[in-house]
Amino acid sequence: MNWGSIYLVVKDFDKSLDFYEKVLDMKVSATNGKRFAMFNNPGLNLCLMNG
Repeated sequence: MNWGSIYLVVKDFDKSLDFYEKVLDMKVSATNGKRFAMFNNPGLNLCLMNG
């Protein structure tokens, strides 16, 4: 089953990246500077957007 993507708008981008890298035990798959980051996981992408 493919769920697609979940987008989270975060206040502290760097702190959130660090948190999700530890929780998911994976590195960021793609970034757009300090505006956007994506964790590419089979079946579900978790995307962080800098608020």
